[in-house]
Amino acid sequence: MHALCPARGGEQICLGLRSAADADTRLSEEQKPHALVDYFSALVQRLQLPASLEALGISPDHLPYLVDAALDVQRLMKNVPMAVTADDVRAVYLTLFPSHPAQ
Repeated sequence: MHALCPARGGEQICLGLRSAADADTRLSEEQKPHALVDYFSALVQRLQLPASLEALGISPDHLPYLVDAALDVQRLMKNVPMAVTADDVRAVYLTLFPSHPAQ
């Protein structure tokens, strides 16, 4: 067992991936990102991790700070193939507040 792959609950979890054998190589390019999101959603549930910012005690009142902080991460922003606005980032964060409708 590798140090980055601790055994948990009878299965080995290595950086979110159990093994390459779990990958469905028949997926189309369009299906692959959806399958990845589904996989990580199931992983969050299986590990009983908080699934929203609210579950971490972060309220929508924190959105201005979160948006500014995200826009300041230049190593990520410079690799986005299109311009990202504060409204774009805010819209993404709003999806992490399921009890608050998008404003």
